[in-house]
Amino acid sequence: MIPPTTISNLEEIKSKRKENSKVFKSGKNERHLIFCNPIHYEKDGVFEDIDIKLNLEETDKFEQYLSDKNEYSVGFRNDLEASKLQGIRLKENQFELTPHKIILNTEIPIDIKSITTNDREIEHSLGEDSIYTRISETNLVTAIKTNKYLYDFKIVFKIDLNGFTIKNLKKDNEYIPINNEFIFDSKDRPIKISTPLMWNELNCSNDINHRLYEDNGELFYEKTPNEKGIEWLLSNEPTFYIDGTIYYGDTKDGYLIHSKGGTNWNAIVTDTTSSAVNTTSQGVGNSLYSSGSDVKNPIFQCRRAVFIFDTSGIADDATLLSAKMQIHGTGYKESDVSCYLFNGSTTLSTASWNDFTGSEIDRITKASWSLTAYNEFDVGTGTISKTSYSSYMLRDYDRDVSNSAPARNTAYSVGMYFSDASSAKPYLDIEIEAVQVELYQGQIIE
Repeated sequence: MIPPTTISNLEEIKSKRKENSKVFKSGKNERHLIFCNPIHYEKDGVFEDIDIKLNLEETDKFEQYLSDKNEYSVGFRNDLEASKLQGIRLKENQFELTPHKIILNTEIPIDIKSITTNDREIEHSLGEDSIYTRISETNLVTAIKTNKYLYDFKIVFKIDLNGFTIKNLKKDNEYIPINNEFIFDSKDRPIKISTPLMWNELNCSNDINHRLYEDNGELFYEKTPNEKGIEWLLSNEPTFYIDGTIYYGDTKDGYLIHSKGGTNWNAIVTDTTSSAVNTTSQGVGNSLYSSGSDVKNPIFQCRRAVFIFDTSGIADDATLLSAKMQIHGTGYKESDVSCYLFNGSTTLSTASWNDFTGSEIDRITKASWSLTAYNEFDVGTGTISKTSYSSYMLRDYDRDVSNSAPARNTAYSVGMYFSDASSAKPYLDIEIEAVQVELYQGQIIE
């Protein structure tokens, strides 16, 4: 994890590292930088920086790309074989995936032609289509990537487990989702597969059915579009990514997405429910977004971004001097951005659409929003909890907050990076008054 440039010239107090935070000396005070996701992993009792870079290494059987400077290690075969193509390891526990069946309108052969990679992405080409994988500190995105126009798909992966047990109850040969998740437990930490996401450059949908089942003693994970998902495919253009993200850590940021048919934008803005989607699934998710579709099939869509920071490590008697939330921009800036205190669940998948409270904390205008640097929201020390989480929601001011419907066939976005970014991660910057220690007549006074 590379510290943001605003503190790169400050000295880190490494003894004060926690899983999600760093502390720096700032004159006589301290700067606590708190992130939504883990930035450190514990090794031999010491917190080390997580580095998810993929490196090519030899094994006794084949070459593999490996990322192992994290609590979990992630590996990918490099020999064009599909069997156990990718795997996740936690100590003695293993979770391995093999592509079993891929239908993109029609079935395509699983025959790996070539492999391309960079530091945190790897793509196994199947000819016109590919298996695209992206890793972060907390998850593994495994998506089928295609340039075909789609009206249907079925994607099946075989799963091999060693040391993990399935927490979901089983009826006949089918496992029953828990909050639409499949959970693979170990004595250390679980692995979870949440609701899949499909996306293209401009839009996304989580209208996908997913199953975990056994067949002839083997375990399979399957994804197919539901009726609304088929409608989404028919109304959108490739390139498509069809994802089933595997979470092996906990990230505390993402966005809530709300889509609703009809012509009533107010029904979205004032609704109390929504579908929760985690932005670590890549693609179009890294923005606030408001859109209105065509008049023939009117569908409105709106997103609200959520950032949840664990601030319980701050001492109860600490004097807070300032608190700023830093969000790095990217892409587009087509609205002012309003910041609110978020008071919902600390697990994004169970958060509700209107889980914000009070009036607007701060606002950044579209003219001031930077696409190349961090944007600073002054959230105030009064919003910081020293015993739990400090959480915030960002909303599109021009359409969401103002309750002004977006124009038909028009999308408005404000681009920002979430925790899946390699170095431009969101963080909370809290300045704390350091305890002054003085010598007086041979005694230490605090």
